[in-house]
Amino acid sequence: MICFSDEWLAQKKKNQNGLTRMDDHGKKMRWFLLLPLCLFVSAYRPIVILPGFGGSVLLGADGSRVWPPSPPSFLGTDWQDRLVIGRPVHVYPPGDARGTALTTPLTRKILGTGFYEDLMDALAERREVRPVSYDFRLIGEAGYTARFFSGLEAYLESLGRSDVFCHSLGGLVFHHFMVSRVSEEWKRRHIDRVVFLNVPFGGSVSILGHVLNGFAMEIPTLRLRIPIHGLHTFPGFQWCLPNRYGSGDVLLVSEKESYSVYNMSMLFREEDRRVYERDIVPRLWTIEESPGVNTFHLVCSGTETVRRLDPIGGNVYGDGDGLVPSESLMIPNRWRDDNSHVFVRLDGKHSEILSDPILIRMLLEMS
Repeated sequence: MICFSDEWLAQKKKNQNGLTRMDDHGKKMRWFLLLPLCLFVSAYRPIVILPGFGGSVLLGADGSRVWPPSPPSFLGTDWQDRLVIGRPVHVYPPGDARGTALTTPLTRKILGTGFYEDLMDALAERREVRPVSYDFRLIGEAGYTARFFSGLEAYLESLGRSDVFCHSLGGLVFHHFMVSRVSEEWKRRHIDRVVFLNVPFGGSVSILGHVLNGFAMEIPTLRLRIPIHGLHTFPGFQWCLPNRYGSGDVLLVSEKESYSVYNMSMLFREEDRRVYERDIVPRLWTIEESPGVNTFHLVCSGTETVRRLDPIGGNVYGDGDGLVPSESLMIPNRWRDDNSHVFVRLDGKHSEILSDPILIRMLLEMS
């Protein structure tokens, strides 16, 4: 496991090729050249980007944008009515940069980030970048996921050989694609390496809180908190719930009972529980399987993250990226695969990794 912090750039000036590696016992040792040699050895393969939950632009039947809502329409509810499951939407075709263009110049200024556009703009200085968007509401549902995987397989084949960058839910989706859909021969022919960015392999306790209590989109610069109704019913949202690989401990304490990953579905509405147990749970069985290719895991640590929901005594917090606990992010350490490398960004956060200047500068200088 490689750790890099705010001191990384200063250290790099002293030792151009040095990074700090941490083994399981916390002993530090010098590790030279591995990342620059392995991660960006070729400038000719395209980089395919799979975004996380909410990272794809969704379009209505008339071609108008359903997600993300544009100001000032996000202050109303019409866009939420169009977002619910059952209302048809579509996404841009694979490779179309508009598919992950979540912001306009105005919203970028309001939010202070361009999300995936920041990452793509930086990587595009050295490589060809092609995003693949998907309906994050439905991903995880059996029929839609099968169709998406079929299209993704065909698209990656058309590119010849690629590197794939995945963030958050996008990492869960691509990991499952690799271990359940394609053969080892196919992987050797079409995938060179995969970079996972803050992927909740063991799920997120915060997501459980949103499922039970509702989710709100927060815009700190405007001091706004906008509830998004029905989000917790999306299979894509449920895919990020805590699972037994991330935690077998108590996740929620109530006045009468405590809940863990083994009985938390009792708290769901019947129709939501049916979808979760039918479509999502079987996809979790492959979490501890290696994708079988070179993988690099860039994860954030050092930020208070919910580990247990306790409305009576107060939530319990631990280490993580602010949304996902560290033990969930670090599951790839269990793959026992010499081709899997975990890098930790100290004091980073779940989505800020996409525009983190230290991470982006590190990637650029090593490309």
